Formats: sequence, C-alpha cells, structure tokens
Amino acid sequence: MQTLVVKIGAIGDILMSTPALRALKKSDPGGRLTVMVGRSSRVALERNPAVDELWEIDDRILYRGGRTDRLALTLRLTLEIRRRKFDRVFVLHRDWRFNLLALLGGIHRRYGFDRGGEGLFLTGRFRPTDGAHHVRQYLGVLETAGVPSDGIHMDYHPGTPDRAEDLLTRNGVPPGRELVGIAPGGARNIREIMDTRRWPVEFYGRLVDLIVERSDSEVLVFGAESDRFLAGTFEGKPPRVHRLFGKTDLPQLATMMKQCRVVVANDSGPMHLAAAVEVPVVSLFGPTDPREKFPLNDGSIHLWKPEGLACCPCYRDGRFPACPIDVACLRRITPEEVWEKVRGFLLAPGNRQEGGRRLPV
Repeated sequence: MQTLVVKIGAIGDILMSTPALRALKKSDPGGRLTVMVGRSSRVALERNPAVDELWEIDDRILYRGGRTDRLALTLRLTLEIRRRKFDRVFVLHRDWRFNLLALLGGIHRRYGFDRGGEGLFLTGRFRPTDGAHHVRQYLGVLETAGVPSDGIHMDYHPGTPDRAEDLLTRNGVPPGRELVGIAPGGARNIREIMDTRRWPVEFYGRLVDLIVERSDSEVLVFGAESDRFLAGTFEGKPPRVHRLFGKTDLPQLATMMKQCRVVVANDSGPMHLAAAVEVPVVSLFGPTDPREKFPLNDGSIHLWKPEGLACCPCYRDGRFPACPIDVACLRRITPEEVWEKVRGFLLAPGNRQEGGRRLPV
C-alpha cells in the first residue's frame, strides 16, 4: 500500500508524530510510507526506519512566500500527488488546506483532524479531547483507519555522526564526568517565534550557578545558532559550564544529550529531542498546557504553576497572544525549585546509567 503522511513541522511536533509513523509501518510492513515534511524539519526523520521516503517541501514558501509562490507550490504538489497515486493519506498537520490538496490529488482515503471544522474534505475524522497529548492525538487519527498503536515512545535515530566521547572532548568536557544538560532556547521555527514559551534566561543562569555550587557536575548549555543571543547570560561562568550555542547539529545534539543524567528545558524542540533519546527531562511549562506536550519517557517530570492566572494556558490553535504580565506563569517556577528536581536525579541510585526507561503502553 502507498501511504502518504503530511507533517510539515516543527521538529518537536514531528518527533511527537513518530509513534504514529512507527505504527503505520508495523501495520503495513510491505507497503511504502512517504512523509511530506518541511525542509527546515526533515532532519528529525532522516534516519527513521519507519519512513521509506521523505518528500521535502520548501516550508519557507509555505509560511513566508507571496501569494503567487504559494499557489505555484500548491499546483506542483497537487500534480505530484496525483502522479504518485497514493492509496491513503494521513494529514497530521494543522491546516485544512492539505485535506483539499489530498482530495484534488485524487487520494480516496483521507484521514485527519476535525478540530473546530478543520475536517473538511476528509473521509475519516478524529476529534481530540481537550488536553489530550499530541502523541495520542496523532495515534487517534490512525485509529479512524483501523491502525493499532505500537506504543507511545518517540523515536529519534541520530546515526553515528560522531562518537559521544569525541564530541565531548572537542568541546572541552573532561571524560568520565557526570553531565547535566540545559536547553534555554528553542520555541522558534520558520513559522513563528514564541518567546513566551521560554523560562527567563536569567533563571537559567541562576540554575547553572546552583548546579556548579552544589554538585560536581559539568553543565552543557545547548543552543542552536538562532539561540546565540542567549549566550551572554552564561559568560564568565566556571570552566565546568560549557556553552555549545551553534556548535552541534541535531544528530550531535542528540548524541551529547544521551550522555546527560538529566536535561532541563522549556517547551521546545530540544525538550522533545531529549525525551526521544530516552533521557529524563525536567520540563518547564507556562503558556502551553503540559498535558498536551510533556515528555512521556519514564523519569521525566514537568513543572507548571497556572493557579490563579485566568490567562493560563493562553496558547490556542497554534497562536500565542501578547503577554501583559511578563510570563508570570513561568516566573513562578524558581531556579531553586528546579535545582531540587535536578538534585534528585544526581542523588538517585544508579545515576550513571544513560537515559530513562520507556513508559509502558
């Protein structure tokens, strides 16, 4: 069977869709699974064994292109879908226009979401309940086609671009040390910038100070090139604090995260990446409802303090309103509180083992 999955991005959302991709492949091992993905996010699936083909589209045109360019892209995609003669499609992307694209492309079995009327042009619709985790939402779409689940653990396959020891040595990290990962950035993609999802960077700076003062751990501060504006907070820290902004691609980041006892992150792609390689995560939530996105791997915990804030969570249908109270929801989470969570991982028996265990289904 020829199956198309539409999941354009972003990286964290794609990682949450990997249990659905694995279930699709297991249910039809002799078939061909093609995933339509945005150019900026395809790295999340490049080595995924469930995927037979990545069909890359230029998401910059999709989100930022002019009307003529977007129409031209739509026409090309429609003609190519029709040429390939897919048997079915699962639209896991938040845009009803891809449902129409599948209809115009001649795909007779079309499955996707029906959240507030977006189920137009579908033959199978799934309406998630409020607060349902996105991993389970994607699996719910598959259920409308009779595809059973294969578990809820996310998959990321970095391959072997570099040995972990070589990566650490190259970045000045002494061998054999206990590592704590910090990911203060993220929450930015080609579609939008969501700064209100980030725990205040000065809080991360204080957390790093606490880790250095109260443990012997080395601290790896992860960040993409686009997060470099946060790097100044970590200047002048002791040598045990390693600033890695812009120094790793996604496979290298995953390889280094896997060496950490715990990773601290806000709601972002790095948070999902750490969970996907089975490392315990202390995740920090504010504007988004953690029930929809918190890491599901065993050992991970999340902090969220919405009590008394009528505006929290404020994330709705892919959009964040301007925050009039300086992200009070995130500022309620103190560095000392997060340190206590990190400390629990550092003191736990067997704290040298890599990563966490997967949740039972």
